[in-house]
Parts: sequence; structure tokens; C-alpha cells
Amino acid sequence: MAPVVVEMLEGLNLTIINGRCQGDYPGNYTFLGNMGSSAIDLVMCNDLAAEEIHRLEVLEFVSDDHQPVSIKSVANKVGLTSKAYCSRTNKVNKPWFDKECTAAKMKAKIALREMRMYGFDERLRQVFLVKRRHYRKIYKERKSNYYATIREDLCNSKSTRKFLAAVRKLKPKSLPENNTISEEVWIAHFEKLLGNDNNEEEPNFIDCRHPEMDKCISLHEVIEDRRKLKCGKSPGADGIANEFLKALPESFQSLFLLLFNQILQGQKPPSAWGD
Repeated sequence: MAPVVVEMLEGLNLTIINGRCQGDYPGNYTFLGNMGSSAIDLVMCNDLAAEEIHRLEVLEFVSDDHQPVSIKSVANKVGLTSKAYCSRTNKVNKPWFDKECTAAKMKAKIALREMRMYGFDERLRQVFLVKRRHYRKIYKERKSNYYATIREDLCNSKSTRKFLAAVRKLKPKSLPENNTISEEVWIAHFEKLLGNDNNEEEPNFIDCRHPEMDKCISLHEVIEDRRKLKCGKSPGADGIANEFLKALPESFQSLFLLLFNQILQGQKPPSAWGD
């Protein structure tokens, strides 16, 4: 192990527990790659947590190079934790996962189990890698063919029924709802837990408007901007040329002032201005 990792573990008072617990003695590989195997996925804990860990297992997983790690604490063993009960649902494989995929996956799992049983023997490791590559190849081919068939159905569908049938294959299936607790029971529970006081208060927001940037437009600004209008320009959607606007009497500027301030305060300019 690199000295920098050892130094970090000592500084943080952490201990690597791979290979030191029941279920993982003297230590299983957590990475099984084509170039080699290693225990690169490390589980670390401090002294207090180490006393609570009852069992550590490296699980069997053939879909990835890394193997998942499972930890069971003493609290689970002596019954200090509650057990979660979930409704039992049948596990459904991907639609492209056919019998050949199932058989290839099972052969790879058997090869993995046999390799671990005999101490990661190199010959058995090579057998496992071959079977895992075969499983991944079949899985990838079936998945690619499945979506290629859907694309072909979408492109060649002659009726709405067939087109929608192909689209439905792409939509994820919604999870079944299994909520047996009524809304009234939920409300009563939280009223008992949190109280039934309805303390609605108006939020006390701080005025964040800028005294200069957010103040109303002045008549002087309207007159100055009108003076800066350039002549000879094409008119907008309303067909009014700049020359006409500049020729208007001063009494009309109060109407422009009212218009611009209403837009500034309401933050809704006319839709035609965006054309």
C-alpha cells in the first residue's frame, strides 16, 4: 500500500477491515479484471465502528469488474434495529434478457463461485473471465438488437396502433402503488406529532430594489432619449418612423413617460416589441 494512504489512515484513525472480519477471511478480491485481480475496493472505519461490525462479505457479481461489499453490524444480530417489510414483487428482467442471457449469466456465476472456492486459482480465473466475456457479449447483442427492432418498428409503422405499441416499449413501467394509509391518518399523525397550530406569518422580505436603477423613469430621460433617435432608419412593426417621433410636440412625451413606467413596474413589455 502506498505510504501516502497509510499516512492518511493513521491521521484519520481509520482501519481497513477487508480480510479481518467473518465472511471475508483471509480476504477476497473485490476487483476481477482481464489484466489481474486485486482488493482495490477497501472498507475503512474507526475503532468505535469496528466494534459494531459483525460480518463483511464480498458478494458475487458478474456484470461488472468490481464486486459489491456487504456489511452486517452487531446491532442487526442482537435485534437493536427494526426490520423493514416491503411488499413482495416479482423481479422482472429487462425485455431483451432471454434464456440464453440467463444461461450465460448462470455459467459465469458458477465459474466465479468455483474460482473463489479454490483460492482464486489462475486457471479457474481464466475460465471465469472467458465465461463473463461471453455473458457480456450476449447481453450487449440482445440489448442492441432489441432497440434496433424498436427503431425499425417506429420507422416502418403504417398505423397509429403499431406506432404507439413501439413507443410504449420505450416508456418505463410505473411502479405499483401500495399505499394502504389514508390521507386522514397521515394528517392526524402529523398533527399529533407537530401540533395543530396554524402559524402563518407573512414573510419579512428585505427591499432589494436599487434606489437609482429601480426608480421611475423621468420626463427628462424620455426627452433626451427621443433626441438621440437616428433619422433614416427603417420603422418597426408599427410603421412609425423616428422622424415622426422626433417631430411630436412636448405634450406627447408625458404619454410616453406613462407607458414606459407602466412597463417598468409591471415587467411586461408589449409582445410586438419582441418581433
